[in-house]
Amino acid sequence: MGIALGRARPVNLDDTGTLTIEFEPGASNAFSFFQSPENMNALQEILQEETDNILKARVQKVQERKPVPPPSPAAQYDMADAKPAAAGNYNSLLKESCIALVVDEFKGTIVTVQETQADQKNN
Repeated sequence: MGIALGRARPVNLDDTGTLTIEFEPGASNAFSFFQSPENMNALQEILQEETDNILKARVQKVQERKPVPPPSPAAQYDMADAKPAAAGNYNSLLKESCIALVVDEFKGTIVTVQETQADQKNN
C-alpha cells in the first residue's frame, strides 16, 4: 500500500471528511490497487485510526495534459545590415507596454535603436 501511495498526493479534504488522493499520470498500477474494495477499505481504516478528521478517502487520476508546443523561434536579423535609427530621445518608446516591461525588468535604459533593411524599405 505504501508503494502505491508513493505515486499519489492528497489534493483535497472536504467538509464531510473525505480525502481526495490524486495519482500521477503514469501510476496506473498504483491507481488500480485502490480500485479493489478491500484495499480502499484498508486505507480508510488506517486514515480513521491515525487522524481525527478523515472519515473517507477517494482516489482519482491526474488528467494527462497535452504537451505545449515550443514557441516558434524569434525572427533573426542580420545585425551587420542594421544601422542606427535617427538620433533622438527614445523615452517615447517606453509608452509601449512591452518595451517598458523589458526595460524595467532588466533595470536598463534605451541607448540606441537600430533599423533593419525591412524597416528601411517601409520608410
